[in-house]
Amino acid sequence: MKNKVKKISKINSIIFFVIWIIIMLLGADKPPPKGFLIVVFILYIQSAILEIYSNFLIPKLINKEKNLFLKNTMYWSLFGSITWFILSIFPNLLFREKINIYFNLILFLVILIISIINSFIYYFFNKIIIKNNKNFI
Repeated sequence: MKNKVKKISKINSIIFFVIWIIIMLLGADKPPPKGFLIVVFILYIQSAILEIYSNFLIPKLINKEKNLFLKNTMYWSLFGSITWFILSIFPNLLFREKINIYFNLILFLVILIISIINSFIYYFFNKIIIKNNKNFI
């Protein structure tokens, strides 16, 4: 079972990275500016953390631990909040102009909402994978 958990964790990480790179490329200038490499780096770090987190969460999902949906949503919200915090401390990483408090608040809300949506997708995606793979149980 441990190898399957690692395989699913790797799949989660790769899918997360590829989908978010595509989304970011769609929203970037053409061609993407040099600062886009920072976005790629941030997504790479997040994907690595997601793989570690998946190794922790998937066995709990298999064992049907109570309140896991809520815990997962809280972890993703924390993950998004940390991302926002890093971006608000170092705004020059992604933004050319100085950002004001309103922009920072909107950025926080957008990242938080995206994190919560990611948590739902991540949870149900893994639940479907586990449900359709009878060898886990």
